[in-house]
Amino acid sequence: MSKTVDTNTVVDVLRDLDDEAPPALEVAERIAEETDTDMAEAQECVYDAVDQGVIERHGDASGDLRLVDDEANTERESVVEPCSTPDEGRVNVSETSKTDPQESSKTQDCSGNEPETSDTETWGEIDFSVTNDRVWAPAQIERDAWMCRKESKLPYAPWVDDDAPVKCIHEDHDEPVLCADCDHQAGYKWGSDGSREYVHTDHETALDWADKVPLLSSDLVYIQREHDPFVFVDGDDVRDPETGAIHPVFEAFLELLGVTYADVSTSGAGVHAVYRGEIPLDGVNSPTFEIDDKPWGSNDDLPAFEVYDGKHVCIATGDHIAGTGTEIVAWDAEAAAAIFRANGFKQRPEPSAERPVDLSDHTPTATSSTGITTEIRDLFHALDRLDAKQVADKTIVQEWTQGERGFLPVWGSPDDGGTANYVDDQIWNDTGHDDGYGGPKVMAAIDAGLVYHAGITPSDVSGKTFFDALDHLRNLGFSIPVFVPEAGTKIGSGGQYDKTPLWALRKAAVALGVCEQDDFVERTGNNGGTYIGFATRNDYNRTLRKLSEREIDTGREQTKRLRSEYYDVELTKFVDEGEGNLYDDAETLLRACLRAKAAGAVEAETTPPILALIPLQRDFLGIDANRDMADGTRERLIKTYHDIEESDLDRFLG
Repeated sequence: MSKTVDTNTVVDVLRDLDDEAPPALEVAERIAEETDTDMAEAQECVYDAVDQGVIERHGDASGDLRLVDDEANTERESVVEPCSTPDEGRVNVSETSKTDPQESSKTQDCSGNEPETSDTETWGEIDFSVTNDRVWAPAQIERDAWMCRKESKLPYAPWVDDDAPVKCIHEDHDEPVLCADCDHQAGYKWGSDGSREYVHTDHETALDWADKVPLLSSDLVYIQREHDPFVFVDGDDVRDPETGAIHPVFEAFLELLGVTYADVSTSGAGVHAVYRGEIPLDGVNSPTFEIDDKPWGSNDDLPAFEVYDGKHVCIATGDHIAGTGTEIVAWDAEAAAAIFRANGFKQRPEPSAERPVDLSDHTPTATSSTGITTEIRDLFHALDRLDAKQVADKTIVQEWTQGERGFLPVWGSPDDGGTANYVDDQIWNDTGHDDGYGGPKVMAAIDAGLVYHAGITPSDVSGKTFFDALDHLRNLGFSIPVFVPEAGTKIGSGGQYDKTPLWALRKAAVALGVCEQDDFVERTGNNGGTYIGFATRNDYNRTLRKLSEREIDTGREQTKRLRSEYYDVELTKFVDEGEGNLYDDAETLLRACLRAKAAGAVEAETTPPILALIPLQRDFLGIDANRDMADGTRERLIKTYHDIEESDLDRFLG
């Protein structure tokens, strides 16, 4: 059982440590060890102590901590007023801030500064090695869409209560819940339902927290929303972090788009340029592509060009590239379209899941995965009811990268970034070079290995592939009824089923509980070919009876065992000395029957007992011997029996 952790715990630990100003991480580790709490709770305790002015950061962004003396602590007062009234679940920064007046002067006025236009009209005159610290674009500053981050790029909001009413979609949950009902912290939920109300904040508040909490990065995060007017251009590894030299292709692209506010990435190897506008090609979202086949400057990775005009986590360092101004200008949409087309992106109609039948007046008769239906519209109704995000999560998602929308697909590489693929509640869309899209049936077909993902569309999943994809969805636990076409059901090619096909009977048998999928066996048909059939006549007949009880006309009749004509002769007379028992040894029985036929003791067309056919089944047809053989197999063996004599057996039998 963990002990209670509070600011007094932090004070005690600091006094016990020999180091006069120990690192914040060391303090948190010591707290976690002494109180038997997890590291996250210990770090939060350190944050609280900083917020309340009990301890303070010491040194230049080192994260070192020291106690604040009582006299200084009593004189300390709040100097930061948040730009918006805190909601339920959000800590009131004005009540807890310990930022020094001198430090608070770094913070931009969130009422909004007037944007400054660029000093030049061409990027060629910009020196990418010269930056101004802590300068952000007023057009973004004025929006309450800011968060902090830790050393990773993961957005984090330290001002939010862990139990704020924000949706949690962590992989631990089978379905979304609120952070208030699970163990995950609301402060990390940047793109969930409730994030806008409880997690995002104004620029001033986010910057103040970044300044005063040692474990936070000095960078901020701007959460670009779906309907924001901005386009975030992200040049990865296009800048030499040692010299500031910019890749000429990236600079040429910027030249075509126009001069706008830009900053340098955290690593110094990237450049972010923010425009007003939207991606000008329909059906293209978050285009990403490499602009060279070798690294630029001192970088290790290939330079890439990425563009986002929808929901996206935008790292906003504030390391403003001097001369670009703070105004976010409209980009040249025609130039943007030309850049995308030249790099393999093409306009296409907005992707849809493609419903081939009209369901407007249809009421399904079966909806569960064990339901039987003769109406194919029930299948499309079931597909319409599926949440494409849930299907994607079980089929083609390797890792979610943009909340509940963007993801790295199973065929992708971690280096891809997971920005080209996204899914909503109806459809998945690959906006990258692979250029595929589709609803649940397409994603299931990809996952089952029925189709290849690149260039796939809903029309590619049809016929047998369609039904196999639905089987896969059913096996994954989704509610898809079993389609059993009746005799007379029309086929897409213009014909019709004379009787319910065997594949449908097999599916019905499993759904009705007659047998398991693994119970079916390979059989030989009348033409010598093989097929997957029922293991026993009883299973086959039970399936037909159960379908008949549901008034489903299969056009099939139950099978009856073909009986042998009675060999009205004492067969023991035809058994030679030294041969096996007549009714235990199949080969002995076969030889006796052939001898009786040759002697005229029975009619020439008399059918032999089943046991006598087993040696022919095994050695003549080369299939496993089984008394419960298919009718077609038995008829073929009887014909063979009548065509041979005993002298032929040595040639046939092994």
